[in-house]
Amino acid sequence: MTNTEAKTILSAAFPAITWRLAGNEWWANVYGEVGKTNIAVCPPDEGVGRETWECSLRPCGVTVGLRDGETLPELVRRASIVLTVNDWHATRARVVGGSEVAALFDTPDGDGDGFMSRRELWEIKAGRMPPRKLPAPTRWGTRLEDVIIEAVREELKLDAYAWRDVDVDALPLPHGVTRVATDRGVMLIHESGLGGNPDGVIITPDGIEGLEIKNVSGMALRTMWPNGGETLKPGIEMQNRAYQALTGFARWHTVALVDGRELKPWTVDYDPAVTAGLFEETRRFWASIAANDPPPWCIPRDNDAIGRAWNAMNAGTTEKRDGDEAFVSAAAAFADARTRRLEAEKREEAEEARLRLAIGEAETITADGWTVTAKRAKDTAGTIITLDMVGQTINARKGSRRLLVKPPKELS
Repeated sequence: MTNTEAKTILSAAFPAITWRLAGNEWWANVYGEVGKTNIAVCPPDEGVGRETWECSLRPCGVTVGLRDGETLPELVRRASIVLTVNDWHATRARVVGGSEVAALFDTPDGDGDGFMSRRELWEIKAGRMPPRKLPAPTRWGTRLEDVIIEAVREELKLDAYAWRDVDVDALPLPHGVTRVATDRGVMLIHESGLGGNPDGVIITPDGIEGLEIKNVSGMALRTMWPNGGETLKPGIEMQNRAYQALTGFARWHTVALVDGRELKPWTVDYDPAVTAGLFEETRRFWASIAANDPPPWCIPRDNDAIGRAWNAMNAGTTEKRDGDEAFVSAAAAFADARTRRLEAEKREEAEEARLRLAIGEAETITADGWTVTAKRAKDTAGTIITLDMVGQTINARKGSRRLLVKPPKELS
């Protein structure tokens, strides 16, 4: 392949990029969230020990060589995704991500899986408050994605691959969806402002299907998911449907690693009406930000978010609000609720003491439908530590009795 032929191929594949010849290599400057990146495409050169075409990204120093059967544009795309020219966090701040879609509809999941209210999402995307920190199971699920995908191949016998290993440029995407390379792989962004990076794909005889990876505890699955975990959580289902809207895939799989030892799968089929609704709601959401028209807070669900937004504000002013009935009412209601809580806590402590006296040495008491247990936990011996603390122990404690009161069924 001559330099002229290479220029023709590169220009046709990347019409928005201006390629220039320097010496015997073609190069271009690309500007993104992380600044300027210089892409250089170099032909084989025995003088420098280059056996095949290579693509180099500077100043980061990433260099990759042409694979067997790979075209020159494919080489450039693969190299560009290694470095990328857009910061993932900055790009995601401009879209409603897959795990954020549930917030558009105030979908209640209730266990802190990263789903939030519409108002909290509005505050974050408007730049008024920082994103919430993801819970530990979600963070570990991200770290373990490659391991779980490998387990999906081995245990579920599904031909699964991570999203970064997918040739996204070869996928026929729905109308209005574009590809944006980031430092966490290719993000798909719809013109409505919906976007996201799927976790992976599954190759089936019927075509490509999507894959979402989760990491959950068995207790959470049994107690916080619909039907004891047999039904996908509403928020995760919305996440799947967002990715279907971005890819057009007919089916999306969710596979969860449960308690670190077993896999549980669910599937969601494509629904064009849901896709249209997602795009429309996303447009309305971004329009409300442009108009500075926030939705109402959802109390008490938003209590934690309100606290974080409040703490992020600059304090220090003194305001006179005489005649502000709403403020006075709120202050009075808070003071009354706090007084009632403290009184209730004191009453609870007193009634607990009386109940302990009534229980005496009994371990379990039943009376007129009530069941009261007061089992003693086992003693813990503690742990001997370091030569400097010979003979000492830590974490030693005597067993205590745990009080559990169950009311009759008719009062539950």
